[in-house]
Amino acid sequence: MKTDTHPTALKPASLFRISDETSAFPGLDRVGAQFALGLADVLGANGGSGTKIRCGETVITTFEEWRDRPGDPNAICRYRMAPLKGGMLLSVPQPYISQLVDCFYGGDGTVPAARLELSPAEERFFARLGEMIAPMLAAAWAEMVSIDPAVAKLDHSGSVPTLVPGTRQVAVQRFVAEGIEGQQVAIDLVYPLSLLRTVPQLVAAPESEEAPQIDPVWQSRLSDAVMQVRLPVRIVFARPELPLAQLLTLQPGDIIPVCLPNQVPVTIAGRVFARGSVGDSNGRTAIKIERIEEGSVSYE
Repeated sequence: MKTDTHPTALKPASLFRISDETSAFPGLDRVGAQFALGLADVLGANGGSGTKIRCGETVITTFEEWRDRPGDPNAICRYRMAPLKGGMLLSVPQPYISQLVDCFYGGDGTVPAARLELSPAEERFFARLGEMIAPMLAAAWAEMVSIDPAVAKLDHSGSVPTLVPGTRQVAVQRFVAEGIEGQQVAIDLVYPLSLLRTVPQLVAAPESEEAPQIDPVWQSRLSDAVMQVRLPVRIVFARPELPLAQLLTLQPGDIIPVCLPNQVPVTIAGRVFARGSVGDSNGRTAIKIERIEEGSVSYE
């Protein structure tokens, strides 16, 4: 009997719990798309020349599950979101901060192995980066609500970030930064769900950005088909009114006097289309259209 001595390959597993509630904030995707543009500009001007930012998936998890996830240490900037109550976090991997600093000062972006602590120069760089990103957040949120983001706290070099109690739910919006050489880095925005629920605009469905395109061939064929529809045309010459007592005494041969008006209504499908005068054409009774009615009035 043979025994397999090769260990089973480990499969990575995500600690994030995807919730149906993510779809309850469609406006957050629009905020993320706008923020990605501003973040690309900030990183591009600070050592990340040519960096492209893609807004990825938003997931719902607890704050402690996101905070205790495995991976490289992260530098975290906490923002106040006045006038909204509460704040949000920007999380950037510390090795990426070191790479940006090296490139910003003329290096090629090569950094030693990941370190638990940022250097003083990297700390100052990250603090400046947080300040520069604040107006980008304000611009991204402008369509939803006017906010004034301000840096409240920086956490790095092993310090534990704070935002909400660990068991509270948060929405983690992930952005992927891709450099010229194809390196991809995950940057997170973390919002408390309690904060997002206070912004009703986030629940609004996105509006269509472009008017629907009309196929001219289809429109022409539809118009031709509509022009072939047959509608009933009715002309009322007179509408005498008689009391019920007289109606009950009518006999064959009785004559009901009528008075023809100068003009009679021409109705199409029950609505007055025109008014005309009674005449004769080739020995047949005919109607001469005198005027076309403006609008459509129901004729009774």
